[in-house]
Amino acid sequence: MGKHQNNRSDFPDFSRRNLLKLAGAAAALGPLGLLVPERAFASGGRMLVLYYSKTGNTRELARYIQKTTNADIAEISPVTPYPSDYNETVRLSRLELLTGRRNPIQPLNVQLQQYDSIFLGTPLWWGTLAVPVLQFLTQHSLEGKRVLPFSTNAGGNRDKIFDDLLLLCPKSDVRSPLALRAGDLKNAQSEVNAWLRG
Repeated sequence: MGKHQNNRSDFPDFSRRNLLKLAGAAAALGPLGLLVPERAFASGGRMLVLYYSKTGNTRELARYIQKTTNADIAEISPVTPYPSDYNETVRLSRLELLTGRRNPIQPLNVQLQQYDSIFLGTPLWWGTLAVPVLQFLTQHSLEGKRVLPFSTNAGGNRDKIFDDLLLLCPKSDVRSPLALRAGDLKNAQSEVNAWLRG
């Protein structure tokens, strides 16, 4: 007697092969149960999320991107932290931009040459990259790397961030940026995932 084969398309397939596929799909679930695009970075090589955050908004976005892509993560930190007073930080950062005299940043705990793609995160300061990120880019070359910029802002004009990044990384493959208002972060998962797929 031959092996019985069930040809009913509505009957669940509980074969070992299909169960392994389902297990793999479950493992692809990222933070908050969002499905990570399977081919989002199939050709991106080793990835790093590198960011500076003053208030924690950029850090929150950076951690989401890191968990979603399974990249490594590192933070850009000034040697002397900026003042807790918002207005004093605004004044000091403006002075740094105008004079070029900047607070040095601490050494990174990662080797940049290991990475092919770098997600670079920054808050919006005076319409451009935050000073610690500018300081980092003047000290480190990202030549030959794919750079994926993302930023958080309180609603200011963010047009200069991408242009300034192109000037500072002329030999990098700089991709389209993701810019989010700080107040929209909690509802931005679909927008972030769409950016990652793109």
